[in-house]
This record gives sequence, C-alpha cells and structure tokens, in this order.
Amino acid sequence: MKNLLCLASLASLLAIAAVTSSCSDDSGHGGVGAPAAPTMLTGEVLSGGAHLTWKDNSDNETNFMVMRKEMGAAGDYAVIAMPNFDTTAYHDAPLTAGKTYLYMVQAMNDSGHSDASNEVSVSIPASGPIAPAAPTMLTAQLLSGGAHLTWKDNSDNETNFMVMRKEMGAAGDYAVIAMPPSNETAHHDAPLTAGRTYLYMVQAMNDAGHSDPSNEVMISIP
Repeated sequence: MKNLLCLASLASLLAIAAVTSSCSDDSGHGGVGAPAAPTMLTGEVLSGGAHLTWKDNSDNETNFMVMRKEMGAAGDYAVIAMPNFDTTAYHDAPLTAGKTYLYMVQAMNDSGHSDASNEVSVSIPASGPIAPAAPTMLTAQLLSGGAHLTWKDNSDNETNFMVMRKEMGAAGDYAVIAMPPSNETAHHDAPLTAGRTYLYMVQAMNDAGHSDPSNEVMISIP
C-alpha cells in the first residue's frame, strides 16, 4: 500500500509539472491575455514608400498587424503586414505618388489583439508636374460696356488661366474666351450685348492639366 501511495504522489507531481510546463512560455511571448497596444506610431516618406516605427509595450505578443487605408477612398482599414513579435518598424512600398495613406498598428496573440495605436498619415509626393490650384474669389463688375473680372491666384505653377463665359438662357456649355498668362488676376470682357446676362468662371492650367473651376459669377449688361 505504501508503494502505491508513493506512485500516486509521483504521478500527481508529474501531472502538475506537465500542466505548469504547458502554461509557461520560455520566450516570454504568446502568454495569457491580449497584449498591450503599441504607441508612438510615426510615419515618414522613404524610398517611395512609408517607413513606420512604433513602441512595443507588451511582452506577450506573437505578431503585429500593420493596417492601411487610403485617405478619401471607400472602405475600412486593411491588414497589409503581420511582422513578428518584438518588431518595431515596417516599410510599406511602393506606394502611389500623389496619394495620402493612413496607418495604425495592433499587437496580437492567441488571446486576441490589442487596441489600435495612434493613427498617422503619410503623403507620397507627386512625381512630375501637378495641376495648379483653383482660382478663388472671382468677382465681376460693369465697366465700359463690358464685364471686368478679378480673381485670386492660388497657385505658383500655372502657365495660363482660362476665362470661360456662358450667356444665361442660351443653349450650350461654357466657352473659353481668353487665356491670360501666369500670375494674371484680371480680365476685361468687352463689348457685350446690352440687355443680356453673362456667367463667368476661371480655371488655372499647366502641362499637367487644369484646376477645378473658380466660383461662378453673373453680370447683367444694362
């Protein structure tokens, strides 16, 4: 009987040791409970992509999830990479020139994932020329039997402006009536027909294309 009790005690100790061993993780990763969230996420443009760095605040993650969303695009964040534990940087490349991307990072293990890190944005510079910014503050006033137009030039890369006119009530779209040179902020459209009303808009242009139109103005000729 004494031998049986000793064997039973030994078996119990072995079982406890096995359970303890199975619950432990010599690497310090993948333990019980979701990991703490990464913090201090930063992003910078590097070699045509976004170079991300963050602070690892947990000792039990198995991976990180790097998530990306294009600013202005429909849809939610998508997971683009799952770096190994203890990783604190990721390089996302190549990316599309002229677009802005948003990023967040989460830590994860078998118990789940952490809250998301702070969000960062990275804007990839446009390659080559870009279209100019739109003129604003377009105004029109009667002067010498015509319409004297003025606007604010918001770009530094236009080659010309397009002054467009449409007669109110007439069929058809706007037509380009003048193309003042860069840095011009006024145009005088004369003569005009008495008793008629005209609509105007202005766009800036260069080799890359043209801006959005300015605000629309209306002027009636007595």
